[in-house]
Amino acid sequence: MTSPECTREIEQNFADLRSAMQERRYSEAQTLLEEQRLIFGKLRLEDLDACELLRQAQDLANWALMLARVQHSHTEQAFASLLKIKQLDAGYLPSPVCSAELVSVRG
Repeated sequence: MTSPECTREIEQNFADLRSAMQERRYSEAQTLLEEQRLIFGKLRLEDLDACELLRQAQDLANWALMLARVQHSHTEQAFASLLKIKQLDAGYLPSPVCSAELVSVRG
């Protein structure tokens, strides 16, 4: 059976990782994943509780990767929209005020 201290440490790591990913603190998330690896190194893998925690950690890491990809995609789309507006302002429209009236930024 996994010790209560180790279980609390793992659960806190999970909560911290979720928070870091949701707030886009990627360097902190990477550090938390490294800490997670060290924590799981202490567990006996024959223990059913440890195996369940490992499965949860794998699911959480997969979720974090998927969320990072979605956030990255949204950021790329936002930059592309910004570039289009900048090109319109620079090449075809007389002023940013005029372009703001003519171009809808909502996408």
